[in-house]
Amino acid sequence: KTYVIPMFTNLYGWWYDGPFFAKNKWQVPSSISEFEALANQIKKKRVAPLTTQGIYPGYALWSYFLPLAVKYGGIDMYKDAMNLKPGAWKQEGFLKAAQKIDEWVKKGYFEKGCIGMNHTESQMEAIAHRAAIIGCGSWLEAEMSKVAPKTFKWRMMAVPAPKNGKGDPTSFYMDQDIATSWVVPTKSKHPKIALDFLRYMTSLENAKYVSAEKGAVIPVNGSEVALKSEALKSAIAVYKKAKTIWTYSGTYQVWYPTINKALETGVQALISQEITPEEYLEKIEKAAEKVRNDSSIPKHTY
Repeated sequence: KTYVIPMFTNLYGWWYDGPFFAKNKWQVPSSISEFEALANQIKKKRVAPLTTQGIYPGYALWSYFLPLAVKYGGIDMYKDAMNLKPGAWKQEGFLKAAQKIDEWVKKGYFEKGCIGMNHTESQMEAIAHRAAIIGCGSWLEAEMSKVAPKTFKWRMMAVPAPKNGKGDPTSFYMDQDIATSWVVPTKSKHPKIALDFLRYMTSLENAKYVSAEKGAVIPVNGSEVALKSEALKSAIAVYKKAKTIWTYSGTYQVWYPTINKALETGVQALISQEITPEEYLEKIEKAAEKVRNDSSIPKHTY
């Protein structure tokens, strides 16, 4: 077994400019029906309600399809899919999520041309107020800090929930940043000293310091009180209301890259209107079946 200590935590949701919403008297929605009413108001201002980092479709997967699916179908449905249960990806919750994205595209909620934008281009659309909302992780403010004006204030809202969904309406996606995680090799010369260093790095005192100086969410309870960023505080507020926490990129994306590719290219094609919701799920299920039947691929339990 490999044990890893993460340094940072990523929180995912929908981001918007607080002053821009306040200026237009737009209320943050909690349900899908409230969001759709808001989206129609936003369109009247000639602003796109949603945008996405289309060249990198993982963003649309994490921000739109999977969160909606978990809220529609529930965490057990999601676990079935993660655990390669036959037919899991064709369950009703996944279908409803795909259909909702398809519906939003047809209604013009997604910004035209966003599928051809990279991450900074689409995020700049939100800063320029050509789009009102963008799905992303909690690194967003830091990533765009050099181009966002001081008057722009990133705030996170929860992904809106269906009124009659089977899932927890407060369910929330988070993961640990694998790229900035700590390990102590078993054959290192001074493992005890290394572990002492990790105890220091994960101490509450040091975690507070890193939170304050780096403007990052640290996976140490209590460290968030040192955060100076109002944007990250808004993300933590959404996280703390969640009764159900789920993850994706730190596990499934690594375990079964071919299924992940089907999920990502499929959601890209769905937003581009190249495939139907049913065709999207068929594409994922076929990829899952291939992995399930391949004995050379190690299987994991979510």
